[in-house]
Amino acid sequence: MPTHPIEFLESLVTEHGIEAIIFDCDGTLVDTMPAHYDAWVHALEHVEAPFTLDHGRYREWGGISSAKVINMLCEEFAIELDGERLTKAKQAFLAERLVDAKVIPHIAEFARKISETLPICVASGGHPNNVRNSLDAAGIGDLFSDDRIVTPFDVSHGKPAPDMFLLAAQRMGTSPEKTLVFEDGPPGIDGAKSAGMPWVFLDHSGKIATTSFDEIDVK
Repeated sequence: MPTHPIEFLESLVTEHGIEAIIFDCDGTLVDTMPAHYDAWVHALEHVEAPFTLDHGRYREWGGISSAKVINMLCEEFAIELDGERLTKAKQAFLAERLVDAKVIPHIAEFARKISETLPICVASGGHPNNVRNSLDAAGIGDLFSDDRIVTPFDVSHGKPAPDMFLLAAQRMGTSPEKTLVFEDGPPGIDGAKSAGMPWVFLDHSGKIATTSFDEIDVK
């Protein structure tokens, strides 16, 4: 079995007849999860939320839209948050931080290489402006035309529902079972499973942790 991450991923594509790839953005292609966490902390403080956001809990939300997260917080803490004000504060914070976005090296390198032979797409729970800005700042925006970026703004239900993944496959003209999903958050993996798609799960450092095909440990 290949031990280099890119070689391993190329072997997965070949062995399983994969015809298209869907990548999450934050934490998968681009190392922006710390910026997004800081933005949530800042925005919640801005609206004087009566709780502190735990980082571990935040990571569990990876891929869920901001609007849904706000609703979840309101329900959990039995409070009302000014969603519009919170979102504006979060977006303003991110506008300054995302200009310094960097790629997650081996995943971005794989995306660039595989894009020469297979269609690729992004399915992200982020705001479309944030997704585009992150990809462009990290130097991989050229890999994804606007119609190859799918966000909760394009579907009725975001992650963990399968809607974004199915729309991405439709746009690429591929069947779900031949469309491989890369994700770093449990909601995204749940969405891929619901869509009937194989998947690769990344840990918090961007390292390949497990796949739907088998369990691996690639250094």
